[in-house]
Amino acid sequence: DPNNIDAYINLAYLKLELKKVLADEIATLGTSAAEMQKYDKLNAKKDDITRSAIPYLKKALLIEPKNTSVTKTLLGVYKSLDMTNEYNSLKGGM
Repeated sequence: DPNNIDAYINLAYLKLELKKVLADEIATLGTSAAEMQKYDKLNAKKDDITRSAIPYLKKALLIEPKNTSVTKTLLGVYKSLDMTNEYNSLKGGM
């Protein structure tokens, strides 16, 4: 069902859970050159995963524009990715 908001929210949640796993792995890294390279790769992958949740959250907001939970989650995603224009636009529309 293309209008099932719960499906979009769940898909976004799954993506963000993958991000959490990478963040935990990143937190265990030290400061050696090899670990810093690994940090850069994992951090880029984490950002890509986070970015991949955006379409699902946007679709959920199209279905239910006043869903504050989805709005807050999307704001958090924008903030974590330094997407200031998108953050401010969404925040202004609240």
